[in-house]
Amino acid sequence: MIFSTASFLAWVVAFIFGIAIREYLKALVADRLGDKLPRSQGRLTLNPTMHHHGLGLVLAFMASVGYPVITWGKPVEVNTHALRGGRGSITLVSAVGILANLLLGWLIWLAASPYIRNAKSTDLLANFLYGLVLVNLLLFAFNLLPIPPLDGYYFIKGLLPAQWDVKLQSYETYGMLILVIVVLFIPFLFGIFSSRGGNPIFDFIIYPIVRAVGGLLGISIV
Repeated sequence: MIFSTASFLAWVVAFIFGIAIREYLKALVADRLGDKLPRSQGRLTLNPTMHHHGLGLVLAFMASVGYPVITWGKPVEVNTHALRGGRGSITLVSAVGILANLLLGWLIWLAASPYIRNAKSTDLLANFLYGLVLVNLLLFAFNLLPIPPLDGYYFIKGLLPAQWDVKLQSYETYGMLILVIVVLFIPFLFGIFSSRGGNPIFDFIIYPIVRAVGGLLGISIV
C-alpha cells in the first residue's frame, strides 16, 4: 500500500468522529424511545472518548496505513425490554446506526464536492475531504454485514419473531470470531490460493455497495 497523508488523516478523522456521531445518534434514539441505559453510561455525548476503546483506536491507526486488522468503536448498549415498541424499536435504533455514516458522508460530499471537483489531483485538502466521504461510506457498507455486533445483524434480528432469540444466542456469542474469520481469515486464504489476491469481502461486497450507493447519491467514487 502506498502511504498517502490525506488518506491517513481522512481515515483517522472519519473513524474517530464518524463512529462517535453514529453511536451518539443511536444512544439518542434509544433514549427517546424510553431506554435510559445509554444515558446512564454517558453515551449521550459527541465526545469521541466515550465511544471508543483504546485498543480499537490503536488498530484504527494500523488499518489506516494498510495493516489487515479489524477496528471497532464502543457499541451502545441497548435494553430492548425498556424500549417503547419492543423489537421494532431495536430495528429503528440499528437503522439509525446503519444510516448515520451514509448520511454523514453524503453531507460532507454536498458541502465539499464543488471544491473537490475543481481541485488538482495533488490537492491535499481535496483528497482529505474526499477521503472523509469514502471512509464514511465504507463504514456504512461494512456495518451492513449481518454479523454481531454490527448493526446490520441487529436490524435483521429486530424483524424476526422473538422465538428466534434462543436460536441466535450462540451466533451472537461467537459473533466476533465469525467477523474475524470473514474479514481476515477468508481473505488470507484467498490471497494464498488465488492469483488475483485482494480482499474478496471488500472486492465483492463492500466496494460494490459503496459504488452503488454513491452512484445513487451522486457521489463520484473512484
